[in-house]
Parts: sequence; C-alpha cells; structure tokens
Amino acid sequence: MFDLIKVFVDIALLRKGPQHLPSSGLLLLIIAAVYCALTVAFGRLIQHPDEPFLLRTLLELALGLGWLWAMLALFGRHARYLQTATAVIGTAALLTPAVLGLLAVVVKVGQNHPIIVPVVFALLAVLVWYVVITANILRSALEVSLFAAIVLTLLYMGCEYFITTSLLTAIT
Repeated sequence: MFDLIKVFVDIALLRKGPQHLPSSGLLLLIIAAVYCALTVAFGRLIQHPDEPFLLRTLLELALGLGWLWAMLALFGRHARYLQTATAVIGTAALLTPAVLGLLAVVVKVGQNHPIIVPVVFALLAVLVWYVVITANILRSALEVSLFAAIVLTLLYMGCEYFITTSLLTAIT
C-alpha cells in the first residue's frame, strides 16, 4: 500500500506518469471510493446545508471518468484508460484535503480577516498545481504536448463546473 501511495506522490511531483500504475479496474474502484470518502469528509467543513455535496462529488467523478474515456478514445489510446483514470483520481485524492481545508478556512474566517490573502494564494497555488499534474498525466497518456494537455485540462474543468452547477441547480 505504501508503494502505491509513493507512486501517486511521484506522479503529483511529476516524476512518474500513469504508466507506472497497474491497469486494474479494482484499483480504480478503490481509488475512486477513497477520493469520494475524502471529498465528502473534508467537504463537510464547507458544506452549506442546502448543497448536496455527495451528489456533487459523484457527478464530478462520473463526468471526470467519462471525459477521460472520451479523450483517450478520441486519441486512440483507450487501452490506457484504467491507468490514466487511476492516476487522475488518485492525485486528486492526494490534493483534496489541502484544497477543501483551505476552502474551509476561507469560508470560516470571511473576506475581511487578515489571513485570507495568504490562504487564497495557497489555494490558488494548489489548484494551479492540480492543473499541471492532470495535464502531465494527459500529456503522457495522450502523447501530446504539455501545452495541449493544459488546454484540454482547463477545457474539461470549465465544462465540468458548468455541467455540474447546471445539473445541481436543476435538481435542487
């Protein structure tokens, strides 16, 4: 288990890629469950009473897995799906406590607290790093330039936000 966590850390530090993970549906399922558990657990720190956080998490996960499948199929690399999806979800799970912890600080202290500026910059830094990590995984899986992978990652994140927000607004 420690070796697997080390691979995810190395992927997050751009030292390894998705090809260093086993191609396993069971591993993807376990990593997705860990991601959901971490997201829901830390999300409770910032959850608004009327926000369906578990539904949002599951919807984002489904959209992310579907988008990865579509990108890999479009580029003729569908055989890399399990490793790529596991890498993306696993590195997201690594960063979830930091992102949601920083968001919780932002929500709790409010906009006028002196600590808000460094916290927001730290949050921005983690989010930018997540874009770089995801783009590096895509670069490796799709065999495209880092610039193209960053564009695809940002396009996905924008679409995911729009679709998730639209669906949750329609449901609630």
